[in-house]
Amino acid sequence: MEIEKIFTTLPFIIFPLAITLLVYNYRRRKKKLAAIAEKFNLHMSGGAISTVTLSGVYQGTDVSFQFRPGSKHSQPQFIARINCSSSYTVTLQPQTAFTGLKEKLGMTKDVEIDDDIIDRMFEISVEPESPSSEFLKKMDVRQLLLTLDNDLSTLTHLIIETGFIEYSRKYSESELSEGWFRGQVDFMVQLMRLAGGEAPEPIPRTDEPQ
Repeated sequence: MEIEKIFTTLPFIIFPLAITLLVYNYRRRKKKLAAIAEKFNLHMSGGAISTVTLSGVYQGTDVSFQFRPGSKHSQPQFIARINCSSSYTVTLQPQTAFTGLKEKLGMTKDVEIDDDIIDRMFEISVEPESPSSEFLKKMDVRQLLLTLDNDLSTLTHLIIETGFIEYSRKYSESELSEGWFRGQVDFMVQLMRLAGGEAPEPIPRTDEPQ
């Protein structure tokens, strides 16, 4: 009888504890995001257990950053979207994303990204097309992508279009911080400069000596 009583009451103990822990983690996540929004002067919307969006104007352009919560079978996802004009399009090919590419090549360690890997990861097209300059422009875009270094290895999605740039990557809640977000802002600025045809450079950090 005692054993039956334990098994009967156990769910009423475990379930509330699990809910309490879940709510605590989501509230802590939202508190971190609120601090990031304040630091970067962005508007925050969304609930503690749903997608949180940070949006506003950065360096004169509209930006939006989404933080989608993870699930039992997937990591949290970060999605950045920037309004930015471009003379060409770049699309990350989902079937040859970096992780899948490493598996196809039979590689188990970090890989130096080169022209060949860039061509396997991305589709590059130039708009409008020009027979005399398309090849050179594609070469330029390829070289600019190479300058983004290992930031490419964690991307799950990247599109540079005429009117916007959008990219996403998986992340863990433990690395969510102002420093991590600043790294994403740096990467966003690199992409904006890439789309504008300029060599990407990280933005100066306010906490570093000039």
